[in-house]
Amino acid sequence: MVLALLEERDQQKQHVEEQKQRAEAHSKQAAALQVELLRVKLELERYQKWYYGPCADRLQSDQDLAQMLLNFAEELDRKPVHAEDLPAAAKPGASRVICRSVSKLFVAVGRFMHLAGDDPRIKSLLSR
Repeated sequence: MVLALLEERDQQKQHVEEQKQRAEAHSKQAAALQVELLRVKLELERYQKWYYGPCADRLQSDQDLAQMLLNFAEELDRKPVHAEDLPAAAKPGASRVICRSVSKLFVAVGRFMHLAGDDPRIKSLLSR
């Protein structure tokens, strides 16, 4: 009976150690994800300053950024499409061509939004 109790105690100690190791691994993973999020935010800020200039310096939150991007998209939709901007095979009135710099910006924003997760505020801004 004493041997059974000692064995059970050893199993419990081993279980506690495994739980501690898992918790440590999870905290390391969370820290790595936090660092990645900060890197993407920094990259996004660089793109903002590069593309938007002084306007990007006035942004205070992610909502300000999303609103600015929404305004930009609305302005872009209102502009007419010039025939020389379309590919040779496309007909006038077809889809518009987006500049590489704008598409790079949206890729960076997409990466940021992917890391933001299931935040309903961000999803509602992107679905407009």
